[in-house]
Amino acid sequence: SKRDPKKTARQIRNSLNLNDVVSINTIKRVLCNADLHGRVSCRKPSLSIKNKMKRRVWCNNKLEWSVTDWGRVIYTDETKIEINPMRRNFARRPSNKRYDAKYITGTNKFSPSLMLWGAVRADGKMVLIRCNGSVNQEEYQRVLGIGQPQIYSTRYMFMQDGATCHTARSTCDYLREKAVRMLEDWPAQSPDLNIIEHVWDFLKEKVKCRHPSNLEELWRYSQEEFANISN
Repeated sequence: SKRDPKKTARQIRNSLNLNDVVSINTIKRVLCNADLHGRVSCRKPSLSIKNKMKRRVWCNNKLEWSVTDWGRVIYTDETKIEINPMRRNFARRPSNKRYDAKYITGTNKFSPSLMLWGAVRADGKMVLIRCNGSVNQEEYQRVLGIGQPQIYSTRYMFMQDGATCHTARSTCDYLREKAVRMLEDWPAQSPDLNIIEHVWDFLKEKVKCRHPSNLEELWRYSQEEFANISN
């Protein structure tokens, strides 16, 4: 199990040809005694060797940055927020009552959703814009035209990831025409470096607790909860 920590107790028993010798519960007990407990595997973007090298170079180049330097970065990103997000829900129930209605969480194959664009600064300034459907380069530039003037000045640097709508030639031309200073060469697949991801997680949890029933409520609650974060 140490060589392949993703194996289940059943898979371990099968691989060791112990099906007729040892029970599943015995294997589980041995694993727990060895401090190898069954847990949901953490999800993390899979990085290629090339992207790992670029990320390391980028981070090494920022080692000498001070708190003041990082305070001049405006972090931006888009996110999808749903009326009925798919989340794991836990319930305490008798072992034979799994499908009783009171223990079931209803699901929807397609949940109505909005795309939001946000920007945050170290001083607490934040902007939230509702996108019109999916975000292509034209829509992204429309959103920037509304949001960027609200939060950007020449003392700051504008951060965006490598999404196609961000790196399109027309978007680069737009940002150049607006004389926006950019935080260059943001490493691929690095959401953990973008502080706005924490804002999105917090926002979605707060909006979920208010149980929006339609897209207009979803947008209104998103605005209200976003404003509460900045306060």
